[in-house]
This record gives sequence, structure tokens and C-alpha cells, in this order.
Amino acid sequence: MKLIPLLLLVVIVCRTQATSFEARGSLRCNLPGQTWCFYFFLYEIDLLQDDLLAETGKQCTSDKSWEYHLAGNDNGDGIWDTRYEVSMKVRHNCSNHGELLDLWSNELLFSIYRKNVNIKWSPDLTDRGKRAFIPGRD
Repeated sequence: MKLIPLLLLVVIVCRTQATSFEARGSLRCNLPGQTWCFYFFLYEIDLLQDDLLAETGKQCTSDKSWEYHLAGNDNGDGIWDTRYEVSMKVRHNCSNHGELLDLWSNELLFSIYRKNVNIKWSPDLTDRGKRAFIPGRD
């Protein structure tokens, strides 16, 4: 009798296929004449440790905007969780004093049974976000 819930769980987990995530948009910095830099991350948010789906690495530009495309995959979420919780973070220095700020997108929910997820986000970074915590410096 105790075996039935376990078998059901195995069937559910095995039926979950990988989901492809794509995020597109542009980042804007409206500070005149400034070269600004950023790191961009696409996460699947979890209770204990978030899954990093994609990242840009460090990018710098003196243009007002930068087009991005991030892509990654995930194979289901935690036990009994049928939704992906997806969010993006930009760590940037587009601020009046050049300080490093973290700006998060709103968390978006998607079924783990979807094959493809497309996300669009085009924030203005200018002086937006919370001061970035950097271990060893703070």
C-alpha cells in the first residue's frame, strides 16, 4: 500500500521533460557619457538553492542600450512542485555614483510540463536596484 504513492511519484518525475527557457529584451542606462557594465542571470528560484539557467558574464558598453538573449534548460522542479519560479537579475553600475546595484525582475510562474518558455524584460537600469552584497567587501 505504501508503494503506490512512491510509484506515482516516479511516474510523475519520469514524465517531466526538459523545459527550454529563452529570455530576450534590452537593458537601458540613461546616464550621459558613461560606460556601464553588468552581469545578467536567469534563475529558476528554489527553496534551498536557486538553479542558474543562463548568464552573460561581464559585459560593458557606452551605448544607451544593450540587446540580450539568454537561453537555458531545466528538468523539473522540487518534489510536489509543478511550477517553475523564474526570475532574472542584473548586477550593474548604471548609477550616479558608480555603485554596484542588483535589479531583479518579477518572479514568473510556468508549468513544469511546458516545453518552451519565452520571457521578455527590458528594464531601465538607471539608479535602480538594491546595493549589491559582495562577500569579503561588505
